[in-house]
Amino acid sequence: LFIAAAMYFATFPSDAHANVIWPGLVVGWAALFWSVPAGLLIEFLAVQKWLPGIKEPGKAVIIANLISALAGIILFPILATLGEVVPKTVLRPPAEWSPEWDRSYHLLTLVGLIPLAALASTLIEGQVMHKRFGLDQSGRTFKVLFLANLVSTSVAAFFAAAFL
Repeated sequence: LFIAAAMYFATFPSDAHANVIWPGLVVGWAALFWSVPAGLLIEFLAVQKWLPGIKEPGKAVIIANLISALAGIILFPILATLGEVVPKTVLRPPAEWSPEWDRSYHLLTLVGLIPLAALASTLIEGQVMHKRFGLDQSGRTFKVLFLANLVSTSVAAFFAAAFL
C-alpha cells in the first residue's frame, strides 16, 4: 500500500511535473538527434579499423547498440542509483549530507557515470558481437570496444549537457 501511494504521489500530474517533463522531452530528443548518430559513427569507425575480424561492422554495431540500448532502459537507472548512493554513503554518512556538498558531489558522479555506462555498454555489445558476429574476446577487443564506447558516451553526455 505504501509503495502504491508513493507511486501515485510521485507520478500525480502537477505544475511542477509539467515544468520538468516538457523541457526534459525536448532536451532528450535534441540530444538523441545528435548523439545517437555520432555514437554509432564513432563505434563503426573503431570496429571497422581496429577489429577487422567482423565482416559486417555496420550491421554489428547497429544490432549491438540496439540490444545495449534496450538493456540500458533497465540497467542505467540501476547503475545511476548505485553510482550515486554507494560512493556518497562511503564518503560521508547521510547525517553529514548538505545541499552545498551535493552540488559538487553530483558533478563527480556525473563524470564517474560516463566510464561506468561505457563499461556496461562494452560488456553487452562485446557479447552480442561475439555470439552473433564471431568477434574474438581478447583483451585488445575489449580495449577497442571500451574506448569507442567511452568516446561515444562522452559525446552523448556533451550533447545532453549542451542542450540543458
